[in-house]
Amino acid sequence: KSSQTNACDSPEDYRVEYTKDYNWITQLIAPPYLKNSPAFPFLSSYFPDCVGMSATDMEVFSQSKAPDMPAYLSPFVTSDQSEPARCFQPGAMDELEQAEFPEFSKIPTLYLAIRNICVTLWNLNPKKWLSHERCGPFIICRGMTRIWCINSLSNVLWHLTRRGLINFGLLSLPKEIDFMPKDVLPQV
Repeated sequence: KSSQTNACDSPEDYRVEYTKDYNWITQLIAPPYLKNSPAFPFLSSYFPDCVGMSATDMEVFSQSKAPDMPAYLSPFVTSDQSEPARCFQPGAMDELEQAEFPEFSKIPTLYLAIRNICVTLWNLNPKKWLSHERCGPFIICRGMTRIWCINSLSNVLWHLTRRGLINFGLLSLPKEIDFMPKDVLPQV
């Protein structure tokens, strides 16, 4: 028998409650960076910190390259093309995003990082429903910021899905996935 206790049996640290307030993130002196983002190979021509991530393992990333995809499936605008449909400026929020997430408009770095991960994962496998469970393991950053990012993920997924930017096509909503944030469900 092991003498280890289950981590879930321990009480949650009281500071975790602070991360549930969206204003908490504005109190950080410098934005934390996501590690090993799947968006990196698509964004190698951009300055990494402008898209909410930092290449912390340069050896891995120097060998990374974007998978061979048709140009019409590229998730991000490149410098040599006009803005095609369903492509994102990786380092900027569009008007609809700013309206939906005003709390991110002054400091959009983490929102952009979360959004870029979601868009990348969708483009890498558009035949599979993009859920919180699929995206969560790719949001890797230090400290309590990860809790804040994971809590924000549902709203970002819901926004992108509602706009028809992810989770569209011949997909049906899996029964076990509850992707809609609780605060937007109608009260019965």
